[in-house]
Amino acid sequence: MNKIFATLHMAYVVIAIILAITSFGNISVSASISGILAPIIAWFGGSGLRGSFNVGDKKQKITGFIAGVIFLAISLFWTNYTNYFVRITDLEISGPIWCFIGFLVGLLFSTKKHSENNFN
Repeated sequence: MNKIFATLHMAYVVIAIILAITSFGNISVSASISGILAPIIAWFGGSGLRGSFNVGDKKQKITGFIAGVIFLAISLFWTNYTNYFVRITDLEISGPIWCFIGFLVGLLFSTKKHSENNFN
């Protein structure tokens, strides 16, 4: 199960990067750059939040919660400001929703073994 969750993490990051790179011709450069970085920041925040809950003491849990919320807020505001959106065939997802999905992927699919840097 640990490897499946790690694969889901990697799949989200790779899909986010590929979709942002393919958008370079269709939208502004600043929106495409936010499309590369903001979903990764949101994913990082969710994963870090889960990691702080898995292995942290009380202060680390509070700091992890605050950092996770800050990283999510930065990514949401950034993609909203640049009007970034993801288009997969006929489905169009706004940038903030795409970032929130990344946050959830990081939060829900991080395990205690991932927090301890054990991916086997």
